[in-house]
Amino acid sequence: MPKGERKHYDKAFMLNAVYLMLSKTMPPKKIFQILDVDRQTVYRWVSEFKAHGEAAFDKRLSCPAVRCVGCKRKWPICGWRTKS
Repeated sequence: MPKGERKHYDKAFMLNAVYLMLSKTMPPKKIFQILDVDRQTVYRWVSEFKAHGEAAFDKRLSCPAVRCVGCKRKWPICGWRTKS
């Protein structure tokens, strides 16, 4: 894929990748090759799934900071707010 082009995956595809990773029925490298997805992408999906369950892949979450508190640095006006 040319640099700068992004693939878009639906919720079912992402969940399938996560369940394959968590089942440990095959090595991760083989999963990445079969699904034709970058390893970092799949590991991010697994992390988001562990933190938020299937809701992590709902399209209604428009702000990435809502899904990951660690993103607060990247999007300081979104996500969790602390008392001043």
